[in-house]
Amino acid sequence: MSLTLVSAAVAQMAPLNRAPSRGSSDVTEFSEFIGTASEPARTGPLPDTAFAPLNQGGPWGQLPRVDLTPDALQAFEHAMAGRWGDVKTLMARGMVAPDARDAQGRTLLTLAAAQGQVGALRDVLASGAGFDLPGYMGLTPLGAAAWRGHELVVRELLMVGADPNRPGAARQTPLHLAAQTGQVRVMAMLLRAGADVNALNREGLTPLGEAARMGRTDAMARLVAAGVPAGQLDRHGLNAVHVAAVNEQADAVNWLRARGVLAQGPITLLLIDTMGQRPPALR
Repeated sequence: MSLTLVSAAVAQMAPLNRAPSRGSSDVTEFSEFIGTASEPARTGPLPDTAFAPLNQGGPWGQLPRVDLTPDALQAFEHAMAGRWGDVKTLMARGMVAPDARDAQGRTLLTLAAAQGQVGALRDVLASGAGFDLPGYMGLTPLGAAAWRGHELVVRELLMVGADPNRPGAARQTPLHLAAQTGQVRVMAMLLRAGADVNALNREGLTPLGEAARMGRTDAMARLVAAGVPAGQLDRHGLNAVHVAAVNEQADAVNWLRARGVLAQGPITLLLIDTMGQRPPALR
């Protein structure tokens, strides 16, 4: 197989892409009902009720937003700048709700976790913050720390009872996120804590599939060493060779095939054969 097969597929799709422009000029029994719709004049501000979840931190944050006090606003400013000593001083006044969320859905705990600030994390936890609530980028504190590879924060959160299988945005568990960025030491900690190696994210990928998607053979090796079959299937019944080929991760494809994981059909074989040659529209 070669790139000409891909070109042929593109050629077959081209007439379909032009079909709407031709079809719009065809005369049918419905033509007299088709007209140019004009937008009605707007007479006031648009209601934003439908966008309320986004203003409360995104679809991952369906929690009542806590109105931020002046102290809380200052606390978030200090936290974003890494001035956690000032955050602690403000929290000591009792005017900063432990689970306060800013307009972007961030919480102080997820910010501390994402920054790898163990001391700050302990201070926010001591104030009563929920250790499994999503915040920063829709991630739980454990997910944020796992993604960034902050081992001490991961250990601290697991010690206080954070759920290693609590998904955040896109249904990514902490193990998915650690596999995505190749944080193998964090992966080992999560696996010891009972992380589910068969969990599926929104795309239907397991942590092994997520590692293959990103070409993280180190993470793939860690999962296989923990007992995950190299040929593990995703929600679509495909092994990780397919997702690695789709994303042109040649190292991941070769790593899997060296362990006896085969391409499952002609589409996957075509994807493998055309890695590095496909036009951007087909990547």
